[in-house]
Amino acid sequence: MQFFKIKVYRNNFIIYISSLLLICIVLGTSLCGVVVNDQVQRNENTAMNAFNRIEANLDLVENKIDNYILYLYSNKQLLRDFTCFFGNDAETYLTKRLDSSDGTTQISSVLDDLQRFVFNNQYVVKEVAFQAPANMNLMYFMENQGTSFQFTVPNDSPLILENNISFGYIYTKELTNPQNINAPMGDIRFVIDTDKAIAGSVNYGIGNSAVMSANSSLYYPATQDGRLKDEFQRIYAKGNVRGTIHSGFINTLYYSVYTSKAHGFKFVSTVDTNTIIENNRPLFILIIVGTILLFLVMSVVIAAFMIRDAKYLNRILVTIGTAKSGTFNAVQLGSRNDELRMIAEELNEMYAQLNHYIETEYKLKLQQKDTEMKMLQRQVNPHFLYNTLEIIRSCALVNHDEQVADAVSNLGAMFRDVVKKEDVITIGQEIEILTRYLKIMEFKFSGSFYYQIDIPEEISALKTVKFWLQPLCENFFVHGYDKSSEFNLLIVSGKVEPDAYVIEITNNGEKIEPELLKQINLQLQDGTEDTRKGIGLANVNSRLRFFYNNQVAMTVSNNAEAGVTISVRIEKEGVNVPSDDR
Repeated sequence: MQFFKIKVYRNNFIIYISSLLLICIVLGTSLCGVVVNDQVQRNENTAMNAFNRIEANLDLVENKIDNYILYLYSNKQLLRDFTCFFGNDAETYLTKRLDSSDGTTQISSVLDDLQRFVFNNQYVVKEVAFQAPANMNLMYFMENQGTSFQFTVPNDSPLILENNISFGYIYTKELTNPQNINAPMGDIRFVIDTDKAIAGSVNYGIGNSAVMSANSSLYYPATQDGRLKDEFQRIYAKGNVRGTIHSGFINTLYYSVYTSKAHGFKFVSTVDTNTIIENNRPLFILIIVGTILLFLVMSVVIAAFMIRDAKYLNRILVTIGTAKSGTFNAVQLGSRNDELRMIAEELNEMYAQLNHYIETEYKLKLQQKDTEMKMLQRQVNPHFLYNTLEIIRSCALVNHDEQVADAVSNLGAMFRDVVKKEDVITIGQEIEILTRYLKIMEFKFSGSFYYQIDIPEEISALKTVKFWLQPLCENFFVHGYDKSSEFNLLIVSGKVEPDAYVIEITNNGEKIEPELLKQINLQLQDGTEDTRKGIGLANVNSRLRFFYNNQVAMTVSNNAEAGVTISVRIEKEGVNVPSDDR
């Protein structure tokens, strides 16, 4: 691949491929993230539906129990029998039943009636506790096994587990005395079978779920791994509505919690990344394969364009190589219409002009060959540079890239100022050269570099040597510029003092170590030429000292907050300097 032989194309190819790889990784990761988020949202929606079903099931059971209690209080015979049973042992209950009977009608049995209620509701109630102040009577309902009783059980007996949802959901109704409705008689507690009221709603989807009571007792399907219990307990303790728990390199557990205010339980739903990937394996494989194919196709396209450009550039370089030996062959332009073609056209024009000069000047005046060649070289190089820059600027304008056009325009104007202007100019003209340079740097570091120039007119009118402000400002970009910062500032300011003119260049970049700063200032003070301790500073200092007859002083100092300030102090008695040919 020819473009690998050309450094600029080789570096660009590496940059493009690296950027493309990063984009593909971000794209693939984003698409996988979308799939994961979609599955998490689906799981949350399914969990919310399951939570609503559980609440509806419990509401239905509680409504049936409420209706049965109302029915019990409305039926005098059942209520009389219930009063005989409540708080008494079996013998006392039977004795009171007989005593309350008139002997002519059949005695109604609240226990038989309650068994019919449980049977009709498919044994959703598995235990009833009749809790009097002193003790309680218990009824156990076992499907296909009948009903069993326990009488006068102490109220603190562990036979009924308060708020243990794995044992059953407890619904309590306070009973009033039929003879005195203002006097409480006790409580009746219905233990609702959790497996019948909840299990059908807990088993769903690809995730795991559990129902937890206020004291964090847990109910989850028997099919789930018991190790999940600790996980559910931690989620319950967090108290968040939803969140994540990270485990492993990429595995994340997503959870959501729904709280029932009416029934005092929490429904916890979880799903982890590994489960989502396992259940959507074909889709994830499709995303990964598609991303890899996109990377390969785009890599081939990038390589094809670079090979095309490299071949054309190689054609230009070959013609330049033959020109070095004195043979000026025209570049074959081909069918392309871009910057390289413009450069090739300029080369062809330059070769035609060179051939014309050889035929008309060199062959006729061989004795002036060396002199004429040097003069021609000095004319051709800037002309070629200016024309090429103008071509690039025009191309940028055609492509509506005004920033590139402005940068090329500033670069060309700065070169013209440096090459064509006199050696002695005004500080105002020197500021113009600096401004063009700073605009180029503002383009290069767009969005992270800002500058400000504030020079009084009195200082702008002073004569000075050309091209010394730019090297001082360039030090900031070489040594102090922070690429990671979004705000790099350079301020060029001037002030007029009673006996001197002061120009300061201030930045907010990195500071200079105190020992190194001391060495730099000592060398500037001595006027030595050692540039190892500050690129360009010694050179500029020497030129200014020569131009202003040593009536100038340059110092470098660290700012209080950040950055460095270079101060140039020109004594007023030193500004009356020689004429423009100095």
